[in-house]
Order: sequence, then structure tokens, then C-alpha cells
Amino acid sequence: MKWKIRFGAALGNMLEHYDIAVFAAVSVYLSAELKRLGYHQATEIVWGIFALRYMIRPLGGYIIGCYADRVGKKPALILTTVITGGPHSVWL
Repeated sequence: MKWKIRFGAALGNMLEHYDIAVFAAVSVYLSAELKRLGYHQATEIVWGIFALRYMIRPLGGYIIGCYADRVGKKPALILTTVITGGPHSVWL
């Protein structure tokens, strides 16, 4: 039974850091594109976007947590799914 808990914790940790790995992989190309567009501090802009993630994520968790306390977990899950998936459907 302990291996299931450990495996679940490891899998959750891996999924938690997946977006960081994707951003790290894309950041080189993003920085190069920003430099091509004429931004002299392209690397600093990319690192600023990365740092902004660490500030916005807890704030969003607090706001969605308060919303979930008022209306319930299921509507909060639906709201976060719509917020997350909405921008993706615009590009399709």
C-alpha cells in the first residue's frame, strides 16, 4: 500500500512541475523571438514572465478557494476548467 502512496505523490509532483519544464524548453525560443522583434531585454522579460507565475498562482488559488468555499468544489472546478481551456479554444 505504501508504494501506491509514494507513486501517487511522485506522479503528482511530476505533473506539478510539467509546466515549468515546458516553459524552460520554450524560453530559449521565446527570448530569441523577442530579440528579433527588437526587445533589448528579452531574457529579462522571459525571466519576469517565469517569476510572475510564482506570484499569480497562489493568488489565483486563494481567489478560487474562496469561490469554492462559497459555491462548492464542483462549480469551482468547472470555472477553472473554463478559464484554463478558454484561451486554447480561441486558437483552434
